[in-house]
Amino acid sequence: MRAIEGGEPVGVALIGSGRMGSFHGETLARRLPAARLVAVADPAPGAAARLADEPNRIDAGLARDGLALFRELARNASSEVLLFTDLHAGNVLSSERMSWLIIDPKPYVGDPHYDVVQHLLNCDESLRADPVGLSARVADLAGLDPTRVRHWLFARCVQQSLSDDPPWPGLDVVLARLGSP
Repeated sequence: MRAIEGGEPVGVALIGSGRMGSFHGETLARRLPAARLVAVADPAPGAAARLADEPNRIDAGLARDGLALFRELARNASSEVLLFTDLHAGNVLSSERMSWLIIDPKPYVGDPHYDVVQHLLNCDESLRADPVGLSARVADLAGLDPTRVRHWLFARCVQQSLSDDPPWPGLDVVLARLGSP
């Protein structure tokens, strides 16, 4: 991101105040001090109310720990790279011009440890069976810190548990096996 000439204020609108909206808001605040938030459109404004209305959806302590961890991880990455953010088997195609072609990116700049988590979340059976082992194997293959990948996985599982969507089957099992960091 390039600096704006003379530091003049720049109006910024965020789509979502949850996981990615918060992540991008914090990135903008760090990288573009002249940015001023002028609007927020939140597709899941009722996460806190949902937790109050459905207390059995997720343990309140896990929710608190996961959301705090999400904010902390977004702030303290040792490096930032261009992320794909939607990496899963449905977006990897066999191709004639290249062996593999990755399609449908949702590009953001952020912590490289975050990017592998979407793939983990799409490995339903393996993730439920051994989330710690699976996250460690994927981290090793990607040359990433396994503890940080596991922390991102925990934070994303909590975030997904609080989304407007119906809870993913087995997500409670994954959270229980990961445990609060």
